[in-house]
Amino acid sequence: MIDVNMQPFLAFIEISVGTIVWIVAGIFATMKAIRYTSGAATPLWLALIWLVPCLGAILAFIGIRRTDISTELERLEDDIRQ
Repeated sequence: MIDVNMQPFLAFIEISVGTIVWIVAGIFATMKAIRYTSGAATPLWLALIWLVPCLGAILAFIGIRRTDISTELERLEDDIRQ
């Protein structure tokens, strides 16, 4: 059984660990969003990551895919032709 005097300390530890996990996940999701998105998608992903705690970072890790360089070059060539 947990001592009554330990409950505030355990609550502090739980909140601290949750905050640290949220911040670290947000930082890594932000790096991925900046690296692999462009245009209006970048600020929208960043808003999702930081305004929706933990879930936003998880969705960013799932939703942002690494773009293949050849696909990116083809897209840039199409933009130049137009």
